[in-house]
Order: sequence, then structure tokens, then C-alpha cells
Amino acid sequence: MPEDRIRTLVVDDSNLFREAIKSYLEAQKDIDLIGLVDSGKQCLEFINKHNLDLIIMDVRMSGMDGPETTRELKKNHPNIQVIICTVWADQEARSYASRSGADDYFVKGEPLSVLLRKIKSLFPSYRQLHIFVKPQ
Repeated sequence: MPEDRIRTLVVDDSNLFREAIKSYLEAQKDIDLIGLVDSGKQCLEFINKHNLDLIIMDVRMSGMDGPETTRELKKNHPNIQVIICTVWADQEARSYASRSGADDYFVKGEPLSVLLRKIKSLFPSYRQLHIFVKPQ
């Protein structure tokens, strides 16, 4: 991984969630938001054209869901880190994400600063990431 920024893709079929994540990640100096897509199929097409470090992906999407997409992308891109996003905070949801090969999970509804801490834990060389909350 280059020493500049974490190249990131967001995969979620909710435009509202994609836009919220986009605004937050664009404010982070160490994260380079490369793209936003709304399906697992688009994700797999995107990763074959772009060099990525991280994918933030919804667990439930029409067509290919997050865990299925994660299993498929990890076959050819095992070094891409994946954070699965879910609305469930229970152990079953964590286990489901983990079994797919995801590297971590994020519960939608938690503060986005929690997501940033999870990103920092996946990229130890970026421990200096600053948590910045964009003013409303």
C-alpha cells in the first residue's frame, strides 16, 4: 500500500447511506474515496479496474449480498480489507460477516467515528488518522 492514503470503495444500495459515508470520508485526510457503487456486481467490476485498500460494504443488497460479494472478491484480492455494514448489533450478525471473510463490521446507526476507528485498526500504519466531524 502506498504511503499516502487508504484507497476506499463504498458499496451500499442506500443512496442516503452512501452520501453520508461519502461526506464523512472525504473529510478524512488519510482516506481517498475512489468510488461509490450500489451492488455487489458493480463492486466486483470496480475492483478489477481500480487498485483498492478498503471496501465498506452493506450486508444486505439486492442480487449479490455483502457476504457473497466479499467471498468472491477475497478469492482474487485477499489483501483488500472489507468492513461489512449491518443494522444488527448481535453476535449472529458479527459471525455472519466474519464467516464471509470480512475483516470487520460496522453497525449502521453508530457514530461514524466508530467506523474510522475500525479503519484505523485494519491499517496500523495509519494510526495517526484524525477523527474529524464535519460541521453540519
